[in-house]
Amino acid sequence: MVTPLEWTLAKREILYNAIFRSLTEYGSLAYFEKLRKSDIRKLKSLQRRILIGVISAYKSVSYTATYVISEKVSLDLHSEEINKTKRLQIDRKKGKLTLKQTKEEIKSVKMETIKEWKTHINMETTGRRTVKLIPKLECRLKNKNLKSNFFLTQYLTGHGKFASYSKEYKIIENNICRECNETEDTPDHTFKECSKFKYLREKYEITEEKLGQCFGDGDIHNQIKKYAREVIEEKREIN
Repeated sequence: MVTPLEWTLAKREILYNAIFRSLTEYGSLAYFEKLRKSDIRKLKSLQRRILIGVISAYKSVSYTATYVISEKVSLDLHSEEINKTKRLQIDRKKGKLTLKQTKEEIKSVKMETIKEWKTHINMETTGRRTVKLIPKLECRLKNKNLKSNFFLTQYLTGHGKFASYSKEYKIIENNICRECNETEDTPDHTFKECSKFKYLREKYEITEEKLGQCFGDGDIHNQIKKYAREVIEEKREIN
């Protein structure tokens, strides 16, 4: 059953695809190559802001983490793929390519885009926690139906209801866990170690191995999302 929160996020993604992608793809053959680097940066910044809403992330989350969790390729790479695909379709209409050749070339273009996307992601210095937790980018792209939410995104990014995050942004001075008062309150401590949430880990049979498969298996994914929601909702407000 789809929750109201999941339906809200689904609508945001529909709007992203229907409005942002449609507008940027329309006429891209004519305009994209003429854009300055500063224009592309502005468009990518807009893309990130929209995708932060899609995955329900904190505004401080990096481009890299946003792309990986939302399984969306950056605008510049996506536009290059769209333009190459359009040129192949034009060649097909002109009789320069057969239908079979066109399909093979389009498949090759998509594979090249994914390869470049992976290279860009792995070269970035930001969002490393997210990339570490979702190392198999092909698997993330394959399982596009598995969506994150406000609670799971906090674990995946480390940006959320954690004292370590609040201290990093100078909101508080003490980063000790308010739940167990034993050690630093990090995402990993909260989800894997904190004694307060041991009963929830047992309830949902959460293990470190399962947490590493959150986008590889549908049942495990839904299990982790439920666990993340209960943990985050039960954590005390940090102030």
